[in-house]
Amino acid sequence: MKVYTEYQPIIELKTNKIMGYEALLRGSELPPEELFQLYAQQERLVDLDITAMKLAIDNFVYSEGYKLFLNCHPETFVSEKLLHLIQDQHSYVIENIVLEITERAILNPKLARDNAKKFKKMGMVLAIDDFGQGQSYFHNIEILEPNIIKLDKSLIANICNNEKSKYMIIGLQEMANKIEAKLIAEGIETREVANVVKSCGIECGQGWFFGRPERFIHRERKEAIL
Repeated sequence: MKVYTEYQPIIELKTNKIMGYEALLRGSELPPEELFQLYAQQERLVDLDITAMKLAIDNFVYSEGYKLFLNCHPETFVSEKLLHLIQDQHSYVIENIVLEITERAILNPKLARDNAKKFKKMGMVLAIDDFGQGQSYFHNIEILEPNIIKLDKSLIANICNNEKSKYMIIGLQEMANKIEAKLIAEGIETREVANVVKSCGIECGQGWFFGRPERFIHRERKEAIL
């Protein structure tokens, strides 16, 4: 099966300028969710994660100064394979990487905390992804001390019609300010939602309103065979 990378823009809401791209793995035969489920069942999830990151790094355009957001399962975050992958990169690549740790329980908090400090010292940015999806692990914020928290789309789904949803986002923004983290709202699909999110103090947004995931077309494309 062939796999490749698509990139979705992340926008600064005040300036409407692109600040980075999230790399998303795509497969020729299976949707991403099923592909990751399959590899998890085979206990090969870390291998798939590393393959996805390598592809994303190799296909990305760094000269524009954009940040590259890479999805990272908590199991991968504490693996030696991730450390080796990062150590093999040039410094200008490392400084532009944002590791998005998916919102799941961290099974080895001490190692995760140590790795978080190590990656930050190397110049990387850490983010917690899908915050608010299902169970939210606030403990992960204490362990990782992320630079960025990405709010799951479910948190802003009713933000235009429900004042309580808006107050909740404002409260999360106040929390982020106190821990010196930036919030990114995911799943923005309309101008109205973008404007309300911006009014809540959120700095950045991502979603179909700003751009759908696509492959970079101005350089040679690389794929991998699983």
